[in-house]
Amino acid sequence: MWWYMFLMWLGCLMQGVQPYPNEVVNGRLHGETYLYEYGYFRENNHWDQKEGFVRVMDPQTNELIHTFVISKEYMVDITFIADVGDTLIVVVEHSRYIQDFQVWYHYPTELILIQKNGYFIDSIELEKQIFYSGNIFDQLIVQLDQHGPYYQIDSSFKIIPLVQHIDWDIDQRFRCFGQCNIMEETENLQPLDSSKYTLSYMNFTGVTLRFYLTVHPKWVHELSKHDPYEPIEITTSGVLKVNGQVRTSPYLLETPGIYMINIMGYFGYYYQKEITIEPRLNGVLQNSTSKESIPIFTNAPSIFVNGEKVSNGFVLSKAGKYEIVLEGINGLKREYQVQILPSFRGIESHSVSTNPVTIYVNGVAKINGELFVDHIYLDESGYYVLELYMENQLYETAQFRIDMAKPLEEPNGLNEIYWVQILLTVVGLVGLYFIIKKK
Repeated sequence: MWWYMFLMWLGCLMQGVQPYPNEVVNGRLHGETYLYEYGYFRENNHWDQKEGFVRVMDPQTNELIHTFVISKEYMVDITFIADVGDTLIVVVEHSRYIQDFQVWYHYPTELILIQKNGYFIDSIELEKQIFYSGNIFDQLIVQLDQHGPYYQIDSSFKIIPLVQHIDWDIDQRFRCFGQCNIMEETENLQPLDSSKYTLSYMNFTGVTLRFYLTVHPKWVHELSKHDPYEPIEITTSGVLKVNGQVRTSPYLLETPGIYMINIMGYFGYYYQKEITIEPRLNGVLQNSTSKESIPIFTNAPSIFVNGEKVSNGFVLSKAGKYEIVLEGINGLKREYQVQILPSFRGIESHSVSTNPVTIYVNGVAKINGELFVDHIYLDESGYYVLELYMENQLYETAQFRIDMAKPLEEPNGLNEIYWVQILLTVVGLVGLYFIIKKK
C-alpha cells in the first residue's frame, strides 16, 4: 500500500499537480438567507490531516460571513448538509489509516446541528457510518445500510423511522437536495389544498422512495391552537359541507354550537372533523356567588334560567340559587350554577338610631321573629334582631336599637346670660361716647 501511494505522489509531482489538494468542496446549498459551501481542507498538503468546514456566504456577493470548522486527531470530511427549517444539520465522516496504511478505518457518522449563520448548537453520533443521506421536506433522510431502513431527523434533532405518510401544510416548502432526483411529474409541484399526492424521488443507488402527502387547508393545522370561544373561518378548494349542508368557502363558524365539517377534495382527499364553538357568558363563573345582581349577556342563541327561557340581558336579582343553561346549534348545551346571597341595607349591626329606619332586604327575613318581605319601616324605640335566611337556614343576623327619646332642651339660664352680655356692651359703648365728647 505504501509504495502505491508513493508512486501516485511521484507521478503527480512530475506532472506539476498537487497529490493532495489543500481544499475540496463537496457541495453547495443555496438557502433562503445564506449560501453554503462544505467539504474539507488539508494543512500543508498532509494527506492525513483533513479538517471539515462549512462556509457561510452572502448569496449575492459570495462574501464570506463565517466558517464553521471541525478538527479532530484523525481525518474529518463534511459530506453533506441539510436544511431542516430554522437550522442546518451537518453530516460529518471521520476516518483514518491504521496498521501501516493498509487498513482504512471509518468511525460512525457524526451529525452536528448548527444555526443558519454557522454557529454550533448540538451534536449526536450514529451507530455506524451513513450509507445514504438526502434532504427533503425540511428534514435529513439517512440510511445506515444499503438494504436497511431509512430514518429522518428534523430541527428537533431526534432520529425517528422515516414517515412516508405526511399531513402537509400548503405553506411548507417542498424541496429536495443531495443524492436524490425528483421525478419529472412532481418537481414543479404546486399543491392544492384539500388534496392527496404521491411523490417519488430516487436516491443515488436507484432506489425510489415514495411519500404520500395529504395537503390540508391551512386552518386544519391551526386547530390545535384555536381558542374554542373564538370564531373560525373554514376555507377549502374542495366541496364543503357543514352539518350536512353544502356551504360556500370561506364559511365562518361564529354562532356557538357543534359543527360537523366534511370536505371532499382532489385525488381521493376526504376530511371530517367535529368543531365546537363555545358560548361566552360575560362576567359569570361556574359556581360563583354574589350579593349583587347578575346580568346575563351571552352570544348563545338560547338562554334558560331554572328551566324558563329568558332573553339576553336578563338580570338575576333575587337571592337564591340559579341554573343557567346556554344552548347552541346542533344540541350544544352548557350549564352554569350561580348563587345570589341574601343581603340587607338601611341599618348597621350593633348600631343605635334616634330616627325611624327603613330596612330593605333581598331574601327571606324576620324582624324580632316576624316575617316580612322586601322592606320594613320601624319607628318605635326598642331592641331589634334582624334574621336573613337562605334555603330555610339562618344565614345572617344583625342586632340594633332605636331610641326615639327627644333631645334635652337648653336651660333658660343661657338666654339670661346672653341678654346681660348685650346690655353691658351697650352701656360700654355709651360711656365711651361721652368720654370722647368731653375731650
